Amino acid sequence: MADLDEPIHVVAPDPAWGDQGRTLVHDISAALRGLPVDVAHIGSTAVPGLEAKPGHRRSGRLCDRQNRGRCRPRRAAGL
Repeated sequence: MADLDEPIHVVAPDPAWGDQGRTLVHDISAALRGLPVDVAHIGSTAVPGLEAKPGHRRSGRLCDRQNRGRCRPRRAAGL
């Protein structure tokens, strides 16, 4: 976890963030294929044109195997 006394570093938007986020989501989803999860690119780097802290954030949801429509948000640990 970051030191709360450290300044936050925000950078200008990078047009490559969208493609990089989609690639990460694809790769993580492929690695977890067959498991009841939903992976998404979230945070400021997922918003085109928005200044952001460098780095991509991902979110994962655990899904009920019987009903994939019922997913609960979970932080994608280590991803």
